[in-house]
Amino acid sequence: MILTLCLLLPALSPSSQEICSAPGALPAPTLYLSQTSAQQGGSVHLQCSVITQASATRIVFCKDGEKISSQRGSEKKVTYGYDHTVSSGSSGNYACGYEIKNSDKRVIKSQLSRAKHLSVTRELGLDLKLLLGITIPAVVILAVVLYLLGKKVAASLPRDQRERVQRDTSNTHEDDIHYASVDWLGSTRDPPPQTEEMLTYADIALQQDRCH
Repeated sequence: MILTLCLLLPALSPSSQEICSAPGALPAPTLYLSQTSAQQGGSVHLQCSVITQASATRIVFCKDGEKISSQRGSEKKVTYGYDHTVSSGSSGNYACGYEIKNSDKRVIKSQLSRAKHLSVTRELGLDLKLLLGITIPAVVILAVVLYLLGKKVAASLPRDQRERVQRDTSNTHEDDIHYASVDWLGSTRDPPPQTEEMLTYADIALQQDRCH
């Protein structure tokens, strides 16, 4: 059992854990972001500046305490870059750290850089398409509902009420035609002929004039 504990201790030591969750004591590097707000599908350049007496053997980029990328260190470099493709889950806090090995080949970790926050914005075109995709079907559904309600209201009227409305409408049209026919006939009718009595009186008066 003692031998087993001795084998597990190195694995449980802080130096065996990832630097993003268990940083060390070396001076922290400096992290730069090309932009702090980006759209989905874009790219953000992260740059970690490492200034130390010993050359870094490994550079690690972190997001919210999790490793997202790592690079091997070089004696000729003090800055290390990483191009991050922006997605819907890219919003968060970013940092970087480094590791070196001492003369005993022991890994020593640095502190993490000051975190930089990246915000992800949505494209205007996507928002507009989403809005149209919701609005147009809603308008169509509303129009169909109103049409069906109108037909239902018309069908729900009592039968005698519908017949009365139709009868009043038909009577109004017949009365208009009847009165128009009477007026037209009255305006074209000839004056009444003279009666026989009026003609007899006229004949007698004519004969009396001839006698005188």
